[in-house]
Amino acid sequence: MNYGYVNAETLNPAFEETSKNLYLHAIDGVSIEGKSLLEIGCGRGGGLHHLHTTKKPSQSTGLDLSEWNIAFCQSRFQANNLSYVVGSADKLPFEDNSFDAIINVESSHIYPDFEAFLKEVKRVLKPGGYFGFADFRSNDQKAPLIQHFNENGFSNHTVSDISDNVRLALNADEENRVNLIRKYAPKWLQSPVSQFAGVPGSKFYKDLSSGETVYLSLKSHQLHA
Repeated sequence: MNYGYVNAETLNPAFEETSKNLYLHAIDGVSIEGKSLLEIGCGRGGGLHHLHTTKKPSQSTGLDLSEWNIAFCQSRFQANNLSYVVGSADKLPFEDNSFDAIINVESSHIYPDFEAFLKEVKRVLKPGGYFGFADFRSNDQKAPLIQHFNENGFSNHTVSDISDNVRLALNADEENRVNLIRKYAPKWLQSPVSQFAGVPGSKFYKDLSSGETVYLSLKSHQLHA
């Protein structure tokens, strides 16, 4: 589902556990039980489904630009009060003040207009709502990213560099990822898929280890009016 997250003391996590942990990290410190939750950029839906079934929000909505992803989510992850819709991160198809909590996990680095995305988050999030964000950037993009948050009305927020936690997750999940690639990807495609998956030895993994790439999480517990 994503590059994953583990703490230093975590050993031998179960299959997909590291990816689930990144979602749990995105809401760490807040309770979403009985709340309305939106994931922007939900991908194939597994992360949102995990939060919905374990953290008990009253309603969960996943949004993704890909119609194929949404069709997959709707067929694979069905649960009461869980829905998936097609839509763009910079033009959300929701009314103002619609959600108690919004998360965005490993998706924003491909958005063409990041500032428009932040404005839309602010618009559809209820006053005093929670926004959890996790994604990677090149090191020279770290300061501008934080500046975008500061300039778009986010308050009471904390920013953490979780690069080491993500790198540890990639180490822990290496065998699972390699086995999946060998099983499902044709030989000619295994090398580029390994690069995409961030397995140890890939460019992403090397850049994360050297500090050229940083993985950041932001948690905002309240937005300015």
